[in-house]
Amino acid sequence: MTATTTTTSPQRSTGMPKAELDLWIKYRATGSHELRDQLIERYAPIIKNVVARLPVHLPAHVDQDDLVGYGAVGLLEAIDRFDPALGIKFETFARKRIRGAALDAVRAQSALSRGTHERIRTISATYARLETELGRPAEDEEVAHELGVTTEELDQSAQLAAWEMLSLDQPLHTADGLPVSLGETLGDSSSPDPSEHAVHSDLLENLTSAVDRLPERERILLGLYYMEGLTMQEIAEIFHVTKPRICQIHNRALLRLRGFMESEGSP
Repeated sequence: MTATTTTTSPQRSTGMPKAELDLWIKYRATGSHELRDQLIERYAPIIKNVVARLPVHLPAHVDQDDLVGYGAVGLLEAIDRFDPALGIKFETFARKRIRGAALDAVRAQSALSRGTHERIRTISATYARLETELGRPAEDEEVAHELGVTTEELDQSAQLAAWEMLSLDQPLHTADGLPVSLGETLGDSSSPDPSEHAVHSDLLENLTSAVDRLPERERILLGLYYMEGLTMQEIAEIFHVTKPRICQIHNRALLRLRGFMESEGSP
């Protein structure tokens, strides 16, 4: 009776087909290399899907094939660590690790200096401060003027910020000192740990307040990407602009959100 409960519970909670669930149970029990290869073949298509949705403009020294290779490392890690008894979908479990592995590899190759990190933090804080003072989203020209830089230089810093923040995966710190990934709160933040779920609920409430303060176009973009699951190319077609322009708008939204979250923390 106990064995039956263990076998059927993950299937019922995740919707995993019985044949797939049986494959996982056998692999977890035996560690078979042959079964591991079957799992890799089954889930390999997830890698390209995740890579295609990365909301950043790739630097010149990185191409899509590089990212697929980096993402494969994340898939292997996910397969080795996944437990179907957790009651969550493997795809959900794997996507975060594939995404993280790909972005971590690029970040390692594009390390930013300490001075650049400080400049990005200053820009984020300036967006938040001006927004508070003006009672509306600050324009790029206003932020550039406040910082004593050109809008072109601001654009360059926004691109660097996208890599530093790793598309909302870089932990921020609230006023209580709690590290929080904006990507986890905007995306699928389901967790088998009730206490972790409660933390996500509070953070989501705070983040929702910050998102509401964004310009309408940035709010729509984040919703299409993080909630609707559209790629940057698909969003570019909706906005009738280029993909690099959509990445630029996305990067600017991240700067604002980072400033809001770090300057105010938990409202």
